[in-house]
Amino acid sequence: MKKYLILSLVCLLMLDRQASAQTAYQSHTWQNGVLNIKTNTGMLCIVPMTEKVMEVSFIVQGTVQPDSSHAVVLASQKPKTTVKSKAQALVVNTKDIALEIATTGELKIKCFYKNQLKTTHLGGLFQRDTLKGFQFALPNKEDALYGAGARALPLNRRGKRLLLYNNPHYSYEDYAEVLNYSIPVVMSSSNYMLFFDNATKGFVDLGATASDKMSFEAIAGKMTYYFIAGENMCDLLESYTLLTGRQPLPPQWALGNYASRYGYHSEEETRNIVTEFEKQDIPVSAVILDHYWYGEGVVKKSVAMGDLDWYKPKFPNGAKMVADLRAKGVETVLITQPFMLTSSINYEETKKLNLLATDKNLNSYVIKNFWFGETGILDIFKGNTQKWYWNKYKNLVNQGVYGMWGDLGEPETHPDAIFHLDGKARAQEVHNIYGHYWAKMIHEGFKRDYPKIRPFILMRSGFAGSQRFGLIPWSGDVGHSWKGFRGQPALAMSMGLCGVGYMHADAGGFAGGKKDDELYIRWLQYSLFQPIFRPHCQEQVPSEPVMYGEPTKSIAREIIKWRYRLLPYNQSLAYENTQTGKPLMRPLFVAEPNNTELYNVADTYLWGRDFLVAPILDSGAVSRKLYLTKGDIWYNFFTNEKHKGGQWIDAKLDRQNMGYFPVFVRGGTCLLTLPDDRLAQKYATDKINLTYYIEDKTAKAGTVETTSNVYFEQNTLDSNITEAGFVACEASAAKGTLKLAAVVPQNLQGNGNAFLTKNRTITFIIKGLDAKPTTFSINGKSLQIVGMQEARTGDGYWQPAEKELKIVFEWKAGERIKIAWK
Repeated sequence: MKKYLILSLVCLLMLDRQASAQTAYQSHTWQNGVLNIKTNTGMLCIVPMTEKVMEVSFIVQGTVQPDSSHAVVLASQKPKTTVKSKAQALVVNTKDIALEIATTGELKIKCFYKNQLKTTHLGGLFQRDTLKGFQFALPNKEDALYGAGARALPLNRRGKRLLLYNNPHYSYEDYAEVLNYSIPVVMSSSNYMLFFDNATKGFVDLGATASDKMSFEAIAGKMTYYFIAGENMCDLLESYTLLTGRQPLPPQWALGNYASRYGYHSEEETRNIVTEFEKQDIPVSAVILDHYWYGEGVVKKSVAMGDLDWYKPKFPNGAKMVADLRAKGVETVLITQPFMLTSSINYEETKKLNLLATDKNLNSYVIKNFWFGETGILDIFKGNTQKWYWNKYKNLVNQGVYGMWGDLGEPETHPDAIFHLDGKARAQEVHNIYGHYWAKMIHEGFKRDYPKIRPFILMRSGFAGSQRFGLIPWSGDVGHSWKGFRGQPALAMSMGLCGVGYMHADAGGFAGGKKDDELYIRWLQYSLFQPIFRPHCQEQVPSEPVMYGEPTKSIAREIIKWRYRLLPYNQSLAYENTQTGKPLMRPLFVAEPNNTELYNVADTYLWGRDFLVAPILDSGAVSRKLYLTKGDIWYNFFTNEKHKGGQWIDAKLDRQNMGYFPVFVRGGTCLLTLPDDRLAQKYATDKINLTYYIEDKTAKAGTVETTSNVYFEQNTLDSNITEAGFVACEASAAKGTLKLAAVVPQNLQGNGNAFLTKNRTITFIIKGLDAKPTTFSINGKSLQIVGMQEARTGDGYWQPAEKELKIVFEWKAGERIKIAWK
């Protein structure tokens, strides 16, 4: 890390301004998987990384390019590559992509995927005032452009010039151009991506200055970009996350419900709120403590930021409280910040040990205008600072705290006059990677010192590749309002398109506003199909469902119970994300990439492959217009009503039943859920529900392969999956059959085989039958079908109102099951 920062922030700060003359090809060499092209203004280096990824760097004459990256972890796979000269061009190509470099006139690089031109790099490295960067053509006026990190903007960011500089925005609503994650990654609807591997302050211009051009610009740093191309969005993200790293599987409890607010002032208050969840039969998996766990500050109405230890007057038995809560199945998450108030018990030590950022004269820098009082900020990039800070975290881990909340890590207050790394790096050059290296420190500390613990790392800021540190982002201090709510789906999906799949919001909204039961319920419904379900708010508005009256409380309880029932499906999405980089939450255009009408649709989305979700984003709504993607039959999750895909529908809302909102399940889905008697117990799969949503016989005759995943971990805190597997389903609506088998993925062999030895009680339901079947059998044994509502082992029960067939049967370990009906 230190070597890279010194090179990038000293050598590259010496970059000369590029001459006004055009960059032009002079000669080239191809050796050891690197194409070096000499130009009149510098060296262009091209490295084929995979068959679908090319690295392109420009080194101005007289400067040095650092050989490492903050974001990229993939070494070149040295794909089979050819370099050929043709008339007025040099072509380097792998199996799938090709770059065509003009050898006459101004330097241009045409970027192809399977012989289709995607974009063109115009010129070499351009200089505009204090900014340097690359410019690309946008040949297709219809192309949508996605990404650039967390912004409260429409999903399609074309036409915007966006600052790349992480910045908090208190009480923002449905429009904020700059927020906490600035990621220089752009995805085109024409199925290519560009990643500018530069973390310094800059801009991404998505056709704002010139409608047919896109540019990445920065004040300094590495001048490298990656061209990535593929068949679809998921293909692109698989390559991009291979390049920058993939998200580890989060701890199982992280997918449950949280008790969180700003904030619990004492141990007594913390214990009481967990007790209320128990009394009121509302599942909860974690409690999050804000500032007050480390105490009150010297300054009136301030807090002891920087103390990093329990405030004994209010939390006299912090470690015991953590242990007692864990015994109830509730984990503890503690807030931390990188700021050391001058009044903190740790300030003088960190100053003396030279752990704080400095001014240009290497004196510890004191920030005067900080909200909580005068403060220094830890220099997170220095090895000795990381060691000191990690030891503070270790003290908490040793007390049983496995959830770490990193707040204000943009950093929120980071004056330009600050220097890092003993004066070698200005604030503007490392600002965007502060949260990135903070998360890295925690992730690597756990991996090194507590390899059996899978931590929860909640971070407000990060950079490209931060997902590989297990970072869980949230969208900052969103306003507690309908407008604040409306901006969240596009923001979350945009982060997913940048490889960071766990973006979520403070459910209910954080800042300002008044208590609004309808807004609260609608936001919880949306959060049911979000990566993290975490209600959080300032104290004037309750964030916990136990603090609401009826019917709000009962509706919230049912939503939260569905969060736990759906845990097998959500864990499947989490696992898929670790393997492929696919986000859990996906825009509709993923299913219909050629439907331009969907390019900017963010108020409806796919939750994995099998759910389509349309949150209610307006107060008093009585209906919701939404689109169901074509090629499938879609079932209303709550009413079982069937709709053909490829159409817009007007979903009516029952104002008397606020618990309902439009959610649809894809026909052909085999959905695994937990029964209600498992919600308050340890996750286990000896009793599971399996629902098959029958597909349209005419639309998809024949056999359709579907797979439902389920995970079981004997120790939910263990970083290793001790027992895991899939329930593989092979369904044919035309033949009236469904086959089941328990399977362990190849990459889990050895630690997942116990999954295959379990006997299971399955409650199996077929939804969408046109009429009561005349015959029904399991492995050739005919079963009687009777018309009762509750299923008992051994008989099939037809429920005419729901048009579904239910059967409870015992699935013996290793047995293959064939269910047939006519």
